[in-house]
Amino acid sequence: MTVFIHQHCFRSFIYTLAAVLIIVIGLVPISAAQTTAASSAGKVDAAQDTTLPEVVVSGTKEKKVVPKEGSAESGYRSTSATVGPLGQMLLQDTPYSISVTPSALIEDIQASNPTDALKLNPTVNPEMGSNRTGDYLSIRGFINSDNEALDGMRQDMSSGTYLENKERIEILSGADSFLYGIATPAGMVNYILKRPTPKRMSKVTFGDYGGEQAYIHIDAGGPLDMKEKFGYRVNLLGVDNGSTGIDKETHRRMMYSGAFDWHITPKTMLAFDATYYHRSLEHFQSFFKLGKATIVPKAPDASRNYAAPYAGFENTNATYGTNLTTAINRTFTLRAAFRHSKGLADARSLREVWTNNSGDYTEEMLYYPGQNKDETFQGNAFVDGAFQTGFAAHRLSAGYVVDYVPDSSTSSKGTQFYEGTTIFNISNPGYEPFPNVTITRSGPYIPMESRTRQSAIIADQLTLSHNWYALAGVAYAKIKDENFPASTGGKATIYDKGSFTPSVAVMYKPISSVTAYVSYIEALAEGPTAPSSAKNANQILPPYISNQIEAGVKSLIHKMSLNAAFFRISQANAYTDATSEIYSEDGREVHTGVEATCTGKLTHNFTLLGGFSFLDASITKTSTASLSGKSPQAVPSSMARLYGDYALPGIKGLFLTGGIYYTGKEWVNNTNTVSIPRILPGDLGLRYQRKVSGREVTFRANANNITNENYWTTKGGSMLYLGSPRIVATSMSVQF
Repeated sequence: MTVFIHQHCFRSFIYTLAAVLIIVIGLVPISAAQTTAASSAGKVDAAQDTTLPEVVVSGTKEKKVVPKEGSAESGYRSTSATVGPLGQMLLQDTPYSISVTPSALIEDIQASNPTDALKLNPTVNPEMGSNRTGDYLSIRGFINSDNEALDGMRQDMSSGTYLENKERIEILSGADSFLYGIATPAGMVNYILKRPTPKRMSKVTFGDYGGEQAYIHIDAGGPLDMKEKFGYRVNLLGVDNGSTGIDKETHRRMMYSGAFDWHITPKTMLAFDATYYHRSLEHFQSFFKLGKATIVPKAPDASRNYAAPYAGFENTNATYGTNLTTAINRTFTLRAAFRHSKGLADARSLREVWTNNSGDYTEEMLYYPGQNKDETFQGNAFVDGAFQTGFAAHRLSAGYVVDYVPDSSTSSKGTQFYEGTTIFNISNPGYEPFPNVTITRSGPYIPMESRTRQSAIIADQLTLSHNWYALAGVAYAKIKDENFPASTGGKATIYDKGSFTPSVAVMYKPISSVTAYVSYIEALAEGPTAPSSAKNANQILPPYISNQIEAGVKSLIHKMSLNAAFFRISQANAYTDATSEIYSEDGREVHTGVEATCTGKLTHNFTLLGGFSFLDASITKTSTASLSGKSPQAVPSSMARLYGDYALPGIKGLFLTGGIYYTGKEWVNNTNTVSIPRILPGDLGLRYQRKVSGREVTFRANANNITNENYWTTKGGSMLYLGSPRIVATSMSVQF
């Protein structure tokens, strides 16, 4: 595999920089003047502020410290989130189902990827188990492979997402085209970057993500000057190439990220960020394909590696962005942002194809002998205005969003596919010899796709009375997509379609801590992409319209957020025909379900997170009789999650943590004859916090899949993926 920079040089660099940061940032005392300046250096517009400081409320008798939002002390509970063009909003005031996973929770469960971080969320289903080549998540039964954003701006993160520089993950469930432009009804996974802090801080974490994945993570931030003008945040990560817990699989990673805020005036802020990320995943676990098997074989030992030594995946990504927020006058505010990202990827993946029900299989190899590259430009601009008309108060937002992919391409060798003939058995696995091909890197490149997505939106948030609120708006979304066959680069299909997508919602608050709502939303979605298992692999089908109706209740009881929602979503159905192996649209896919979540402090010592979801999904209005009434692939009918964090009495700072995660049966094929069984893995952990020489020190140990359950996951298309084996992650963090 290609090595993009010399890894040993980076390791020396990261350790040296760690020492420098500890000495310069952590140990140098801060003067009283600096502390005063720092306390307001991080003040930003509400739409941009992502790190809320601790608040001290003065009373007549004592001072009460309000825990930082999203912290363990707050029960990992967040009160606000970014809602597309509407900016930062209180969750209690949104007519949508939104959940937040804060960085404190990500750190405490020692999650190194979105699959691990979101396994506590009862509305999200990870699709690819222990496979680390990409983050495929299912929300309300729809895969969100293209529904991801960074700070509210759409970004392709299918090649893996790093979390160490993220402040939180926001999940908006269901159709969201009105808010984010062209999108499937899978909702939006929005990753929020860590921003400069109001006070100087630095934290160094040493640990092991499981197996032998030793790492160091440095997080430092604060003001840069005495005049409250500039702030910074730096995150650096280095993960060694030790075993992941799967035999012989290694996953070396590195990341460096910086964010800077410039408070030009008290009402104007300009923000910058830049990130570089590289990883090398070697000897990674095989995929499995149903093939001629008529039942799903029993899941084998997930800690054993069934792939060939030459299986690998390597990618690098560079991203930079900027955003501006300014108050034009007392009525209007301007928000504008731009982001550019560029990535390269190189892969050799293996699929073990079952030939019978006895564990025999042959091997398929999907090989990218050169690098695939993609580049994205994104921008948006919004104007917000607050005014009154009669009895109604308005907050009007209007703007424009565009993301442009000028060149998603592959090397001149194109994607190569090899089908082996040797029969192996899962009890004694083997692999085909590496194909004797010439490896061509760095082009010339053949284009695969060029895409432009645009959306103009106007939305009005209305306060009708003390109890009644409404949200109404319309977006005009347009997509132009040119899809090219990878073998020749010739033009294959062009889609150029636009549509108006309305949205309306009504909210009622009988009391301030309870909100009931009903909402309707339509979405223009990019056509689905044919899976690699289809004969027309990677072909993008025409765009389509989906719609959703949702009714829900949000409440805050003591220190617990309790939410419930009912929804019905309809979108075009796409499937791979078992005979022709062609992927195409036919009929409608209707998902009807209910979900409930809880987050917060059940008691002073006990934090509880989790909930459940039930989903009835079926194919309707299809011309294919064998599909009518069937459930779509990879859609569990039920999920439940329960995670607890308990402060043990008698030992201050010691916490017992643990969770169980239930996912119901899922169909592997579209005729509903083959399924994977339900799964119920669980975790157990300890966290210990104490002051050492005035520094906050935290020790963590987490055993994931503590019972070492072997299980399958699937994202349909007759594909199977092994779940994660039992691994133990440990770390020590020192806060300066």
